[in-house]
Amino acid sequence: VYQVAKYLQNTSREDISLVGYDLINPNIKYLNNGVIDFLISQKPHEQGYKALVTVFNKLKMNKKPSPEQLIPIDIICKENLCCYQV
Repeated sequence: VYQVAKYLQNTSREDISLVGYDLINPNIKYLNNGVIDFLISQKPHEQGYKALVTVFNKLKMNKKPSPEQLIPIDIICKENLCCYQV
């Protein structure tokens, strides 16, 4: 989404609300600048952890994997960004 944010900033467009995903540095820059309004965190660490647990449970514990794994998302704005930065 940072490419769209860059375009909006370069063209001085302030009439568009912009929502994106992933907490990567370019997105964070535009979130801090107010060009991106919200970012959705897909919790990649939790996704990886659950995948490894699922593989372990299948291979070592012979447990059938669940057909779906639900992982909540976080909606991040400029005001709560400090709670998510590593």
